[in-house]
Amino acid sequence: MEKIYYEITNTKGNIPIAIFYHYKAPIQSVKAHWHRALELTLNLEGTVDFYNGNQFETLHENEVSISNSGEIHYSIPHFDCYEDKIVGITLQINYDFLKSLIPDLEETYFKINNPNIQTSIANSILKICKLYDSNNNNRYIKIFLQLLTIIDLLYENCRTKYKNKATKKTKEILNYIHLNYNHDIHLYQVADYFGYSREYFSRMFKQEIGLSFKQYLDNYRIDKSIQLLINSNQTILEIAYATGFTNENQFIQTFKKYYHLTPGNFRKLLFEDK
Repeated sequence: MEKIYYEITNTKGNIPIAIFYHYKAPIQSVKAHWHRALELTLNLEGTVDFYNGNQFETLHENEVSISNSGEIHYSIPHFDCYEDKIVGITLQINYDFLKSLIPDLEETYFKINNPNIQTSIANSILKICKLYDSNNNNRYIKIFLQLLTIIDLLYENCRTKYKNKATKKTKEILNYIHLNYNHDIHLYQVADYFGYSREYFSRMFKQEIGLSFKQYLDNYRIDKSIQLLINSNQTILEIAYATGFTNENQFIQTFKKYYHLTPGNFRKLLFEDK
């Protein structure tokens, strides 16, 4: 079992950023997490559902989503096939570096509403990736210039009224779910464990995370089941029990609801692709 709600951001070499490439796949991990770094994700193909704090948005081609420091976030891409192709880029900007430039960073919240700003940031992200993969002797200087351009665009055009980050209690609740998803846990039990009424806990969870407790728990269990379908020889029944489902049929029906195929067919498709 594991703690997943907090992510450590490792920067690249001499520059205060981390870069992640996303490849095309019909089923990808869905995990709520948070970190101190500011995160920008550029979608290059298809659509991706993003949850940042309690805000939901669908990202289309060449659009950028931003996750602020300390904000719980996750995403769900929508593809129907595998392909060795980059369909998204995530850029994380080191918190301490940002703090040195923006002293009031803790009271600053960014939201990208202007399409022209989206395009400018997207172009800078692409330039950073191209420079990083090049052998240009002064690539770090040029990367810094593009990074400062992004920060300037955000600061001058995207600052909004301060929005409270997810509470410490919400992060503790997510951690509890991540540690106990493979047990038979229910909303009322988790609410009682944290000292909330069932009604208040249900409202608070949906407001903070953007999904109901059951939707989030089902998503997390399905994510874990996919890892077992790919990396183990366990039967469908064994995987159902290992990921907290009460029986095989419940697992199959939940899997179909999210991905429109059975776990068995997913495993078969995976081996056919290989």
